[in-house]
Amino acid sequence: MTEVRARSGKPAAFPAFDVRWADERHEGTCLGFLRDWLRNASYKEDFKRLSRQAEETYNLSSWAAGLSEPTDAESSLKVELIHERGMIAKIDGLKSVQDLKESIEEQGSLIDRMESHFWSEEGEVAVWRALSTAGKIFKQLDLAMHELKEAGTAEHLVQRYREDWWRMDRFYRGYRRDHDGVDRIARVSEQVRSVYREYLLALNEKFVDLLTRGKGRPVLEGIPPQADFWNRAVSKKKKKRAVFFVDALRYELAKELEENLKREFPEAVISLGALQGAFPSLTDIGMAALLPSEPLSLSVSSGQWDVRSGKKSGNL
Repeated sequence: MTEVRARSGKPAAFPAFDVRWADERHEGTCLGFLRDWLRNASYKEDFKRLSRQAEETYNLSSWAAGLSEPTDAESSLKVELIHERGMIAKIDGLKSVQDLKESIEEQGSLIDRMESHFWSEEGEVAVWRALSTAGKIFKQLDLAMHELKEAGTAEHLVQRYREDWWRMDRFYRGYRRDHDGVDRIARVSEQVRSVYREYLLALNEKFVDLLTRGKGRPVLEGIPPQADFWNRAVSKKKKKRAVFFVDALRYELAKELEENLKREFPEAVISLGALQGAFPSLTDIGMAALLPSEPLSLSVSSGQWDVRSGKKSGNL
């Protein structure tokens, strides 16, 4: 009660109930203790349990519903849920994705502040983190879509994905992990999904178009073919090494693995690069193209791909 009252500016209309909040002398100590309690991994579950019990008697929902703006208080779940409900009502009233983008940009500081609140970090309040992630996705996608229109080669698209565009897949994966199935923010999720799908379609269409206009350039400049992996990275090395094959590992997941390994083994030399996948990128063909063998030959018979390795006979 002390924290909510203090963070909201000590309004005269604040409910009195039958309790006393901390006086001026003890208010700072009270707020400091509460702040430390909320951030203590060992004891915050006790806070969540006790605060829920307290709010059954001291419910601030009606008071919070009359506020024009969210408060900086973060200890009351009831108050936070009222603020979330108000923001969701505003979002549901927007007519387009562009309106949502503009709304997130205009309210960026509020979203950042509310996202850092206790109940948002604990996942009990979803809208602020969803809007924050959606804003990052929208911003990255807008930049990529603008650059996509100006791209002149397939190599440029590959390079930009390796440098920066993979982050959009990470943001979207994070959004889905945290917010899929949360019905009250379904409108935001629908908009994020539609914008991301639009980007994927544009990227794929542009990439295929640039490859087609390349007229017979079977190898993207600067990007080694998948079939060269063994000779280039394994067989020519003098030291023994283990090779792990992972079927269809997404590049942005490989980036996450690279980051984790660098943190775990700071003295190791760890690098990530791109290869041209064997076409078509089916498991049998893609995996075979990574194994030590003569160059692969591919043919189609009755709708089935026949994969052969150089002078060796038999389907791999």
